[in-house]
Amino acid sequence: MTPTTAWWQARRAWQKAALLLLSVAVAAAIVVVVVHLRDASSFAERPAAGVRAKEPDLSRGLVVFDGCSLVNDAGVAPQDGMPAQVMALLPAGLDMKNLGVGGQTTQMMAADAATQVDPLYNPARPANVLVAWEGTNDLISGRSPPYDARQAYRHLAAYCRARQRAGFRVVICTVLPRGMSTAFYVARNALNAELRAHWTSFADALADVGADQTIGADGAETDATYYRDTVHLTPAGYAIVARVVAGAVRGLL
Repeated sequence: MTPTTAWWQARRAWQKAALLLLSVAVAAAIVVVVVHLRDASSFAERPAAGVRAKEPDLSRGLVVFDGCSLVNDAGVAPQDGMPAQVMALLPAGLDMKNLGVGGQTTQMMAADAATQVDPLYNPARPANVLVAWEGTNDLISGRSPPYDARQAYRHLAAYCRARQRAGFRVVICTVLPRGMSTAFYVARNALNAELRAHWTSFADALADVGADQTIGADGAETDATYYRDTVHLTPAGYAIVARVVAGAVRGLL
C-alpha cells in the first residue's frame, strides 16, 4: 500500500466517523427537544408545585344537572341541550355542572352520587340546586321486571331524598314518551302520576315536562319538529323542556 492510498483510506475512515458522530448528535438533540416540549405541555396542563387549583366563586349559586342522555345529549350542540338552555333563562351569577350520562339509569346515578354529586354542595353558596331527570331508562333497562313504574318511582324518590340530605334543593322532572311503545306509555304515565302525587315528600319542586301536550302526550315523539329519534329531542324540543325546568329552578334560587 502506498502512502497516498493509506492517507485516502484514513481520510475516508475519519469522514465516516465524523458523519456517525454528527448523526448521533442530531438524534440526541431531537430527543432533547421532544422531551422538553412534552414536559412543557404537561407542565402547562397542571398547576405548578405549591399552586392550588382555582377555587369556586362561592358568591355564585350552583345548578347541577344529573340524569340520562336527555340531560347530556351528544346529538345536539352543547348550547342547544337542556342544561344550557335552562341556564340561559335563569338570572346571571350562577354556575352549572352537567353530570348527565347516556344510557344511565336512576340506580347508576345513585351509585356514584356520593362521590360525583354530593361534594359539589357548598353551604357558602347562595343556592345549591339539583335537577334530576331520569326514569325513562329505569323503565326500559333498570332492574327486572321492565316497565315497573312503582320500582322506578322508588329509585327516583330514594335518589332525590339522598341529595336533599346532602344539602341540595331538588327539582324532579317527569318522564316523556318514547319509542312509540304502548307498554312504555302505560308505565311512564303511571310513574308520572306517582311523581305528581308525592314529589313533595322527596323534592323541592316539580318540573312537569310530561304534562306539556306538545312533547309530553303519548305519541308526541313522532313529531320530528321536537324529537330526533322518538327518544331524544331537537333543540326546539329541549327549549320547551328548558322553559318548564327553568321555572321550577327559579323558584328555588
